[in-house]
Amino acid sequence: MKILIITLILVITVSSANAQISDTAAYLNDSIIQKKPMFVGQPLTVLIKKLKLPIYDNHEPVGYVDSFVTKETRLRLYPIEEFIYRSMNQKKTPTIVITFQNEIHIPRQLFLHGEILDEKTGWTKQKAAYWGQFIVADIRIIGI
Repeated sequence: MKILIITLILVITVSSANAQISDTAAYLNDSIIQKKPMFVGQPLTVLIKKLKLPIYDNHEPVGYVDSFVTKETRLRLYPIEEFIYRSMNQKKTPTIVITFQNEIHIPRQLFLHGEILDEKTGWTKQKAAYWGQFIVADIRIIGI
């Protein structure tokens, strides 16, 4: 019974999301890419405040023992269930790729349970504030 309910929720979520993907692509092109000069050279919070789509999570590379260095993050505009469904069915998934001006050294401890960048919490105000402080160098849209 639980499997049936989960499957039903997944199908409904994906069905409604399918209709929004082309609109999402148009919105991202018109409101983000066309206005990119407005965001480049500014803290990421400027873009986050202007974005009219929910951010579900961001993807951060991990793998270093004590810390890792990155110059980018990817803002996911869809829930994990949709991401999995779309990946399995080779469908497009709009994602905003933010490249920062400087390398960011992030201590591994920030990814631990309950910390600012805990990967199991999704996009939170704390993550928005953390990533929002860094200056944007470039914005790309992938998955459309």
